[in-house]
Amino acid sequence: MLNQRQKLIAVLPFIVVCVIMLYTWIEFAANRYLPTWRQYVALALVIVNAVVYFVRFRQAVLLTGIILVLATINLLCFFTFIQTSGITIGSVSTPGIQLWSLLILVGWFAMNYSNLINWSLDKQEAREKKRKG
Repeated sequence: MLNQRQKLIAVLPFIVVCVIMLYTWIEFAANRYLPTWRQYVALALVIVNAVVYFVRFRQAVLLTGIILVLATINLLCFFTFIQTSGITIGSVSTPGIQLWSLLILVGWFAMNYSNLINWSLDKQEAREKKRKG
């Protein structure tokens, strides 16, 4: 079970995403820019994720990671402008990734690494108990 400090650290990347999304949607509401389907899907998933945080904390943290992976590989976008980067070596190029989303994903992983390990061990332990008992 996580204490309040550990939960706050685990939820920080989601809070960062929420602040970015709030700014982005204020920009859209001010009629400066038009959202794409990536921003609409990101908004829907972030809202669902916020609801899940109140019901099941572990699943919400994992859903945050999944959302960040989807944003990193350019299937979602939290920002007003969609900026991707890739590497081209000769005639081979990598798929575009969103570097800011990647940075948030790395932060999410760093903040939740020990939690992910503990949750995995808890799950394995529960399986062992189920087999024995």
